[in-house]
Amino acid sequence: MRRLKAINLLAICLCFGISSCASVKDIVNPYDEDFHCRAKDTEGKCVDTPTAYQDARYPQPTVESQAEVAPSADENSPVVAISPVKVLKDEAKANQYKAITELLESPQAPMLNPPKVLRVLILPYRGEKNELFMTRYAYLEIEKASWVLTDIKEKP
Repeated sequence: MRRLKAINLLAICLCFGISSCASVKDIVNPYDEDFHCRAKDTEGKCVDTPTAYQDARYPQPTVESQAEVAPSADENSPVVAISPVKVLKDEAKANQYKAITELLESPQAPMLNPPKVLRVLILPYRGEKNELFMTRYAYLEIEKASWVLTDIKEKP
């Protein structure tokens, strides 16, 4: 027993001894973090994972999405000129919502009528060879599922 503890202690010390040559960062993440971006400028940003997470979690407004403020005749009230890119993005989003709303409200959308299932309780009983059958449920399909609001009539 004492020998086994000594072997375990020696193995742990050996592991720490080997890993002490490397930095803590290399022990935790043994992969090389030489990040080189090969993407073009039109394909998005080249950033490391923590920066990409921060950009996704806390987005910074871009120059295109910000409204440009132009001074008006009255110095106290500036006139806000909205960027055409923002207008186009808002219009595209509105069109997308309109299409989804039409799909949801359309009476032509097929719907499935669920089947009618009957649950039957079978009480305990004795079989022909004096075996015991305990309480259980049996499920019977009374009516099959059918499509509603479709043009094609299905043959049973």
